[in-house]
Amino acid sequence: MKNYAADIARKLSIKYGFSYEEALELLSEQPPPPKAQVPEQAQVPEQAKVPEQAPAPNQAHEELFRKIQTQMEASISVDWIKERRTTNGDTQHSERDVIKKMKEVFDNMSLTYTEAGSQQSKDFRNVGGIDLNIEIKKVDSKTIIFNDTCPAHGIYYIIIFTGKECKRQVERNIPPQLCFINGGQFLVGSEEWLPEFKTWLTAGKDKYARGENAKNLGGILSVYPRPTFRADISSFLKY
Repeated sequence: MKNYAADIARKLSIKYGFSYEEALELLSEQPPPPKAQVPEQAQVPEQAKVPEQAPAPNQAHEELFRKIQTQMEASISVDWIKERRTTNGDTQHSERDVIKKMKEVFDNMSLTYTEAGSQQSKDFRNVGGIDLNIEIKKVDSKTIIFNDTCPAHGIYYIIIFTGKECKRQVERNIPPQLCFINGGQFLVGSEEWLPEFKTWLTAGKDKYARGENAKNLGGILSVYPRPTFRADISSFLKY
């Protein structure tokens, strides 16, 4: 390798007029090493989102709600619950009876409250003046429908289940009863997917149903995605 460099140095000195030493020095110089390629930092996958912890129950709300439960269980009979079953598709009649009965219970307990308007969530608000919100649900099946209002820890539910009677399989009958449930209990097990669903739903609304995107859609038709939240209350019923 040295002989080869010396030979090249002699040729350079003859051709370009360099001294032998200058030509040899030129050959010995090494170009600066290329800058090391710094690999792009690997994208660290986002850590799995930890489901939000359920907030601690409001002690005052819990205590008053249990007092209401005691009063209702003492003043509402099984027959009255059974008679609230919807007949001939007239759901509003039974619902009016239920709301009237609830107001009687609150009045007998000297509780203040604000009654919600028609088709609004939280039928009774600020019950007892402590911001206790109560939703009344009268159901004839084991499925409760919340429409587009997702259950929440800040809402307490009183479910009036009118019972189930099976003529051929009597052992499958379920008696009429009352259920007293905090909204957070309906959310158990859905902590992983429910936030994703809400995000997906919001994105759909933004894309097709509101703002400039909605205005830019062609045609005279418009849409608005609206969820229907429902829950199976089998695990809360007494058989």
